Amino acid sequence: MTPIENEQERREVIRRIEHRYQEAHAKRLKAEAEVVQARQEEAALLNAQRRAQLPIPPGDICPECWVMHGDEHPLRPVPHPHDARHIDRWLCNVCRHVEDRETGL
Repeated sequence: MTPIENEQERREVIRRIEHRYQEAHAKRLKAEAEVVQARQEEAALLNAQRRAQLPIPPGDICPECWVMHGDEHPLRPVPHPHDARHIDRWLCNVCRHVEDRETGL
């Protein structure tokens, strides 16, 4: 190889190394972000698990929103599509949780 060819080969090797380094760096950053996200999800689920062990706050509070997020969103009554006389339907406007409760009639 001539000195010019040697220099071209050296520069090509450097370019490949830099490219692989950038890929490895991006891969590490992505993995670190995934670890952070997984830790946040774990913490949220531990909090939900703790709330699930407690009674739901009084009133018509959505149990799904309360347990999963600690939010106290009210359930609102909506007509039951099949048996409005004997069953009250309650709906959460946030998570769309539905509860059917007997009216006692």
